[in-house]
Amino acid sequence: MYSFIKIFVFILIYSVCGFGHEITGHVAHYPDHGRITLGLLQGHRTLLIDSTRTDSSGHFNFQLIKPVTVGIYRLVFVDDRFVEIIAGSESVELLLDFESDPLTENLLISKSLETKIYYDVLEIESRNSIRIAQLSQLLRLYQKKSLNPSFQSALSSEISRLDVSRRQNLEKEVRRIPNSFVQRWLYACYTPLPQFTHQWKQIYPTEREFQIDHFLDHVNFADDQLLYSSYYRIKLEYYLQMILPDDPTGQNYGIDLILQKSRINRRVHDYVVTFLCHYYTINDQKFLADHVRGYYPKSE
Repeated sequence: MYSFIKIFVFILIYSVCGFGHEITGHVAHYPDHGRITLGLLQGHRTLLIDSTRTDSSGHFNFQLIKPVTVGIYRLVFVDDRFVEIIAGSESVELLLDFESDPLTENLLISKSLETKIYYDVLEIESRNSIRIAQLSQLLRLYQKKSLNPSFQSALSSEISRLDVSRRQNLEKEVRRIPNSFVQRWLYACYTPLPQFTHQWKQIYPTEREFQIDHFLDHVNFADDQLLYSSYYRIKLEYYLQMILPDDPTGQNYGIDLILQKSRINRRVHDYVVTFLCHYYTINDQKFLADHVRGYYPKSE
């Protein structure tokens, strides 16, 4: 009787909602009938969607029930390692080896162009950002000690060349799938930082003071679809940790600016309030979490 009820409920749900796209795959060298959990990213949190077990040959299948949220999902495996995919607008099919470390090392994406572009972008960034960071550090050292101006010029040219190449490759990826989640995510993540131009130097004595006021100008607070990724968490953590002063006055100033700018979108603003309260609470700065709650109530 219980099984009949389960089947009836399943048929009822399917007849009303229907299946959306599916997430399937094969995991080589995975524990027999090992569990895999599917979650949807929501900033600093992961919403549990479903869990399943592989069959005896390592295959798994998730059926997403309509309406499906388009965003970045995580497949979490028995040792808490995970693989991220973009799902909701198309089906996803993966092949991976559980003995690989990281799991993405031998990842093959046989279905889902958005997920493939997602990993292509991460590869481009990893390849170029490390080299740009190394050269930038060397350039700052030479500038600080006023050494070898011609070498400084050569370093600057190489950094610019790498950055142009990086952006051209990213743009090429974006054009492969217009009007997609991955395109929106990519444009948001890689919007250039505000530049400390000669005009701004007349107003701000240092670049850091300029970034305190203008770093958030390149954060897209208007797009609530980006809530289904780690975009806002990453941007806010960078601003709080790397741009703002550590002292309460500096943090309070940044909090007020974040909350003011995020009010452009109600859902984004509500998430920002939740994230800031969480961030300061886990960092033992409850007085700053109280400042968040007291300055702006959630959007009406």
